[in-house]
Amino acid sequence: MLVYGGMKFSKNYQNGDRISWKCNKAACIARVNTVGNQLVFTRNYHNHNDSISSALKFEMTKFGNPTISWGNYRFIKKLTRRMKTWWECTARKSSGCRCVAVTVENRLMKLNGWHNH
Repeated sequence: MLVYGGMKFSKNYQNGDRISWKCNKAACIARVNTVGNQLVFTRNYHNHNDSISSALKFEMTKFGNPTISWGNYRFIKKLTRRMKTWWECTARKSSGCRCVAVTVENRLMKLNGWHNH
């Protein structure tokens, strides 16, 4: 077990001395990677923490397209199926950012990839 940022993580898998950890809460997207005793990567976005979903800002572009803002990042609506919506980073075209957010009923459920800017 690993405790990081006040949250508990369980070992997801291990490859040599590299360990991937996932949050103990079911369906949480938070992940931490360590090599030896050194932290090398964090995706510390807990979707069971209400402060994350409340930090999402739903807005419209000047052209009327829906966007979400979260911290310094902005996503534009790409696709909606049933209650699930996929959002891609607005820097996808300009800098090739591959980060995609997934919301269900206006609640952040998943972040795929990471920002390269």
